[in-house]
Amino acid sequence: MTEKPELDSQEHPQLIKYAEDVSKLYQDLKKENDLLRKANHALVISYYQTVLMGFDLISLCNEFLGGHSKRVARYAGNLAEALAVDEDDKINIKLAALLHDMGLIGVPQKTLINILSGKERSAETLGIYRQHPNVNIRPITSNERFKDIADIIRAHHENMDGSGFPNGLKGYEIPVESRIIAIVNGYDLVKQLNKKAIDPEKVISEMEKDVGTKYDINIFGTFKKIIIKQDPFTDTINISLDKLSPDMVLAKPIIAANGIMLLSAETEIREDHIVSIKKYTKHHKSESQIIIYKPK
Repeated sequence: MTEKPELDSQEHPQLIKYAEDVSKLYQDLKKENDLLRKANHALVISYYQTVLMGFDLISLCNEFLGGHSKRVARYAGNLAEALAVDEDDKINIKLAALLHDMGLIGVPQKTLINILSGKERSAETLGIYRQHPNVNIRPITSNERFKDIADIIRAHHENMDGSGFPNGLKGYEIPVESRIIAIVNGYDLVKQLNKKAIDPEKVISEMEKDVGTKYDINIFGTFKKIIIKQDPFTDTINISLDKLSPDMVLAKPIIAANGIMLLSAETEIREDHIVSIKKYTKHHKSESQIIIYKPK
């Protein structure tokens, strides 16, 4: 066998220098690409946190809608992680889940609950409701960066058998991200609209009749496994204000003695929340016990 001759640095100095330059250029480009990817990821997280703060404010006016949106975002993130979705796509799914019902902000809470529980009889009101996936995306469609998020939101009420709305998409015509949100959205609504608190297994059992027609069977199977094992919005505990720490999630709003809601339920506690509440309670009375979801 004839061996390949090795490059001699004295005979081929230009080739050796060229190879070294290419290698250095590749490493520099790789570093730049990594920096850009990290910066983009930080931007997406920052945008998500900004939108989340907006929903904390919405919760003060419509506790049902605000709480629902924040829970669906948490469920969607957990399911995306279980499906091994990459980090940037997971943040996009959480953002789309948080914004999925933005088009319902102007609907009174009582009317919204009637619609979702099947008690609303007005064809006009139901028609408006069925258009909310399109209304949701109007504020973000002008931004190319969030076009994919708009597509996810638009399709979150489409069904696997084509019976959904607003466009009657079927099967894999529906973006996988939308299929994820459809499941966690349905789960939270079954829990919240049932007059009696029901455990995850009972909710899943009620949803299973719609698997294959409404819900993606494979994604639902993964969700069933993780939610029965651990639903972050079930068990609650009472703590004092001095025990409150960042990343805890409120199960009940924090209300001052004069009736003012300081923080709504489902708020993910930040350091600035704690500082503000402590400043307020120096001069005003508030509930001594705070109810949070038990950390898992």
